[in-house]
Amino acid sequence: MARVRKMVKIKSRKGSRTKKVPSLIRLNAKKNNKRRNQHYSRVKTVVSIIAIVALIGLFIGLWVGSRLIVRRLYSRNSTFVIKHININGSLMLSPLLVREYTQIDEGLNLFDINIKQIRNDFLRRVPSVKSMDISRKLPDRLVINIVERIPLAKLGSGPLVVDRYGMIFVFKGSTSQLPIILGYDKKRSRPGVKILGIAQAALEALCAIDEDPSLGLDVAKVVVSKGAYLLLRLTDGKVIKLTWDEMGMQTRVSQEKLLMKLSEISSILHSRRGMNLITLDATVDNNMPGKYVNR
Repeated sequence: MARVRKMVKIKSRKGSRTKKVPSLIRLNAKKNNKRRNQHYSRVKTVVSIIAIVALIGLFIGLWVGSRLIVRRLYSRNSTFVIKHININGSLMLSPLLVREYTQIDEGLNLFDINIKQIRNDFLRRVPSVKSMDISRKLPDRLVINIVERIPLAKLGSGPLVVDRYGMIFVFKGSTSQLPIILGYDKKRSRPGVKILGIAQAALEALCAIDEDPSLGLDVAKVVVSKGAYLLLRLTDGKVIKLTWDEMGMQTRVSQEKLLMKLSEISSILHSRRGMNLITLDATVDNNMPGKYVNR
């Protein structure tokens, strides 16, 4: 069909000119094309949604099916029923107590227990344990390896101790040879939390002394209640007032400055004059003043 166009004369300031105006047939054709495009767009959207839903359904079906297969092959298979449980590394905790905390016993299926959840719950309930590893040994053995925390110092006069990482816990072994940290806030002294404030500096000093026996510093007590400095009371009665750069921050600079200060203290204490020392002010870097007794 030939296109029909209507010529309209339009007058303007610049003069008369003609303008082509689309006919009704062409306008109707454009409307029909627009409606057709909208229809195709709606159809395409519906098809896309159906495809996505189908894919999700397929994924869920495969996931459920795979879990059923795994359950049938493993967690419901009598071959993998636990017959032997080996508990290693537990010194303060009895194997019976470990079983009680983990709720693991013979007769359970190796693949019917959530190892990660059991380990996390155990470590949260038993702060005296640093790490725990649980592994399956097919077909019927479960192995539990425990690393217990080693106490570095007692925290006050009660049953609480603290390790070199600052974790507070209850230790049932002998603590008579451990140094005592005095003056720490009792409200913060509870199992399963870490010590804060200047008590961290006390740990840093005790760790450095413990790792270097050549220093010859045998600490009986560390007083942390003063806030700005530590008071080290040695087993022979000598008292050392101690600070160092970046104390308690546990940085490389802090460790270096602490070792330098402890080495200087050790030299003074093991000198001939150090035999008569009563107190030593180690808050200064050089020429540490001290109080001596005449013998």
